[in-house]
This record gives sequence, structure tokens and C-alpha cells, in this order.
Amino acid sequence: MIAIIFMQYVLCAWFQINSIKPIFWDKEAFFHILKYSLNSFICCMYADLLKTGGVLMVNSVKDFSIRLGGMAGDGVSSLGEMISKASVRMGLYTATYNSYQSVIRGGHVWYQIKMGVEPLKSYGDSIDLLVCITNDTLTYHMPYLNKEGRVLIDPMRIDPNIKVDESRLVKVPFLDIATKYSKNPIVQNTVIFGCVSRITGISWEVVEGVIRDNFINKGDAITNENLKASKAGYDLILSYNIQPIFADNIPPKKIFLMTGNDAIALGAAAAGCKFLAQYPMTPATSILHWLSAHSNDLNIFVKQTEDEIAAINMAIGASYAGVRSMVATSGGGFSLMVEALGMAGMIEVPLVVVDSQRSGPSTGLPTKTEQADLNMLVGASQGEFPRIILAPGSVEEAFYLTQNAFNLADRYQVPVIIASDLSLSERYESVTNIKFDMKIDRGAIATEGEPDFKRYEYTANGISRRSFPGMVGTIHTASSDEHDEYGKLVSDVLAGTPYGVSKRIESMNKRMKKLENFKKIISYTPYSVKKDNNNLIISWGSTKGVVREAIELLSKANLFFDHLHMDVVWPINGGAMLELLKKYENVYMVEMNYTGQLAKLITSETGYVFNHLMLKYDGEPLYPVEVYKHIRKVIS
Repeated sequence: MIAIIFMQYVLCAWFQINSIKPIFWDKEAFFHILKYSLNSFICCMYADLLKTGGVLMVNSVKDFSIRLGGMAGDGVSSLGEMISKASVRMGLYTATYNSYQSVIRGGHVWYQIKMGVEPLKSYGDSIDLLVCITNDTLTYHMPYLNKEGRVLIDPMRIDPNIKVDESRLVKVPFLDIATKYSKNPIVQNTVIFGCVSRITGISWEVVEGVIRDNFINKGDAITNENLKASKAGYDLILSYNIQPIFADNIPPKKIFLMTGNDAIALGAAAAGCKFLAQYPMTPATSILHWLSAHSNDLNIFVKQTEDEIAAINMAIGASYAGVRSMVATSGGGFSLMVEALGMAGMIEVPLVVVDSQRSGPSTGLPTKTEQADLNMLVGASQGEFPRIILAPGSVEEAFYLTQNAFNLADRYQVPVIIASDLSLSERYESVTNIKFDMKIDRGAIATEGEPDFKRYEYTANGISRRSFPGMVGTIHTASSDEHDEYGKLVSDVLAGTPYGVSKRIESMNKRMKKLENFKKIISYTPYSVKKDNNNLIISWGSTKGVVREAIELLSKANLFFDHLHMDVVWPINGGAMLELLKKYENVYMVEMNYTGQLAKLITSETGYVFNHLMLKYDGEPLYPVEVYKHIRKVIS
């Protein structure tokens, strides 16, 4: 009898959760049986759930996705960051995406948080818990809610005419609770923070620690009112008997939570960068914020300039003086830098430039993501000169590739451009592998007192020895004009003379030879889930984890794909690339631009023509399910 009663309870609970009423459903008979059963504890718990409108949630999941929605000015981003920090402190891996408008107040914004017990590849697709601060959140995001997903709402603030299955709702009067403890309605966010934390299984001790850290500069009164409001939300969910998603015994881990821009800034500091010149421009601005906040501790000179032209010229000057230097901007700011970039190429000064791409042209969509600057980065500035373009695929890669960028810039004496984008620059990811043991390589440096010093000596590999101001016996001219080995100009009275013509050819050959050896060491090793595969997906930049997750979805449908993520997008080792491409019957390129810019670059270097392009250019992030559906459609 006990077994039968228990099984009926399980069935009824399951049907209640999934909003399906079985044909033999009889609530009165069900409670009558439970009342006289030995399983009264279960009966009481289930009755409480029906009474409060709460819902059962299961803690057997590996990951869980939350989406918060409201208006700009509601503090959605700050709330998302608090939940993310709490998730990491609880020992959960975390990935986020912040979608916001280019206005201070108004307009719909949302924040996605994915947390899991295992490392995550991306911020995910669908939603397990939708937190609605406004009606628009329900309207816009309900289609992405999982079949078992739940909606956390303030019933007093959501339009009752918006039809939502009652069994999916978790109702909490955020604003009423907030006004009990504060006159500031924004405190509703800490109420929500408490609710979400209890639902996911984050302990109150972790929540309290995050709130204290978040309001440390606001004073005790504001901190305490937020603590009380959050605890009220936490306890209310506790009274609903909602089973937490994650158990509270997750093994502690050393996990860092940082954005792509944080990682770039930290990577620059680890590489010995001592000068940053930057004019603020979304989405690169937080690099300036991070390095300026830590400039005293790290002994880095940070200069906010009057414009991007001043920034890159200052950085070139600092680099010429021997200081590792960096500038950071977005596409519009980079457009202003291109003339100076050419000067860096001509005088062979190492320089690291970060371009965090956003939707263009012109101002375009200033708070939306894209990968459409690649053509500009490859061809920026007049004439021809070598440059290296790196494209990190994750926050962790952003840290290590930035360090490598400084070494490559010094070794080859060229500009190295880090092609990030808004999606990577501003999203948080949990990182576990941060090491500060990369060897710093300053490249070929002259020694003092050398007779007959040739700054631009015509060497076999095109790389000559640098000197710095103040080094005895290394005086030379560094000019944006064409010059000979000593730096002597051939652009004025010598232009067109036999000597001037010969030096122009030799100097061009010297500069363009620099990357020949670098090209040869670029290799292409795909990530593979199955041996002897005929299908390959190529991507670059921030879409790496999304594509990997899509490949996992495809493999579950017995469709197997290898994945080549290109973290060096220029130059391209054409021979090695063509050799790889010939191994596959089908090659798919995934890019976030209109014309398939990387695909065309590969074609220009190999002659290989791509037949399968997945191109997204609406400014929104790429999702694994989009890649999955696109490939399934092509295959069918």
C-alpha cells in the first residue's frame, strides 16, 4: 500500500510540474488516501506546495540557466553580476551574457546566467528560470523558456492579461518586500537575489558575503537594509518548500570570475605592459577601467586621452622608448588610428592594439556584437606592412593570447591586433587556469657602443635589432618616410634615383619577410569528437564555445563534426590550411558578419571555396541551437 501511495504521489507531482492532468486525476480522493497513509510527511509537503503556488524543482541537473529581464535603470546588470559572483563562490562554473541598450534609462535589457557543476562551453540556449521585472520580459522571453522552466514574478507588477500557466509561476512581491526595508525601490533586486539564490541552492552565507562586498562603500545602513530585504526573499522561497537546484555540498574550487576585458587587462599586466593609452569606447572601456583601478599596484601608467589618434601616437612613442604599450578601442576608434598604425609598421615599433568589435557601420548598434572588422584590421592604413591578428575564443584564451601578443609584437617588431568583440569583452566566465609564468621575450635588442649601427639592417628574416633612446652608439632616424638601413630618408631628394629605388625595394622586402617564419609555425589542429570524420566547422573569436556545444548536440543526433577554432586569423598558413581542408568532404564556416570575411581570406590564401556559410549579423549573440538547426537544415 505504501508503495502504491508513493507512486501515485510521484505521478501526481510529476503531472503538476509539467502542467498535465491525467485522466484518473482526482484531487479529493488523492488527499483522502494520503491523509490516512503512513506517508503523511510527503502529504504535508505537497499540500504546502499547492497552497503557496510553489513548484518542485529537481537538483539532479548538471547546469541551470537564468535570464533576468527589465528596463535600463532597473539594475538588471548589477543583479546579474551579484548572482554570478555568488554562483562562483558556491563552487559552480558560470557563464553570462549581458544584453543592454545604448540608453541610460528605458528600453528592454536582459542578463543571462548559466551555472553548472562541470565546466561550461557557453552561456547556453534556453531558459530554466525567467525572472521578470517588467511585462516586456514575459512577452519577449517566454518562447525561450524550457518546457519545465519556471517564471519568477512580482504578481503586483505583471499585467494579469498576459497569459502564463499558473503552475509555472513562482510569485514573490519584490517591491512590497523592498519597501519594508528601504525607500529605494531598486532594493527589489536584492530581494530577487535572495529568491534566486535559494532556488538554485546558494547558501545564505555566500549571499551575505556578496551583498557586503557589493555595498562595502555604501555604508552600514544601506548594506543592512539590503541584507534584510534579500533575507526576506530567501526565507520566503524557503517557506515555499522549493527543492534547490544544486546541492549545498558542492566541492570548493579555485574559480575566478572575469570578463574578456578583465582577462585582456590582466594578461597585459602579466606580460609586462607599463603603458596604456585609451579613449573610452564601448565595449572596450572596461579595459581602461580595470588597468586604471590597479595602476598603482601594478606600476602601470594609464592615460585617458582626448581621442584615439592621440592614444595610438602616445603608445607608439612609449613603445619606441622601450616600454611595452597597448591601446584599446572599438571599430570606430580604430578607424581613427589607422594612419598611426602605418607609422608603427614603417618604423617597426612593437605595439598591441585591442579592437573590441561591435555592430557597424558608423555608430551602428553600439551595444551589440559582431565580427565585421576583420577586413579593416587586415588592410588598415595605406600601403603594405605586416601585422598579426589574434582572436581569443574564451575569457581564458583572452588572458593568454594577450600575453602572447606582447611577445609577438616585440619578436617581430610589428603591430599585433587582438580582435575581440562585445560578446567576449563584456561577458563573465569562470576561469580556473590562470598562470603568470609566461616567459617575456623582448626580441632582438642592440648592445651599446656598436660600431656602424644599422637600426633597419637588411637581415635574412627581416628582423633587425632595436635600440632605445639613451643607448650609446645607436643614434638613428625613426621616420614615417621610407628609409635605408640606417634610417636615412630616401623619400625626398633620393626618391626616384637608382639608390632610392633600390633601397625602397630592399626595405619593403625586409619588412614583408618578417612573418614568413611565423607563418610556417602556424598549425591547424581540429578538436574532434570522433575519428575519421568527414565534416568540419571553422570559426573564430567569441563563438568558440557556442560551436563546441552545437557539435555536442549534433553528435547526439549521430552527426559528427570536427571543429577548427582559429585564434590566429592573420597571417594564414595557406599550405597547412589547404592540406587540412582537403581532408574533409564538408566544411562549414561560422561567422558573425554579412560577407564571410574570414572565409574569403582563407580562399584568397588557399584557393579553397566554401560552400557552407552560417552568417549572423543581427547584433545578437550566437546560440548553440542556431548552429545546430542551421546544419541540420543544410544536411536535410
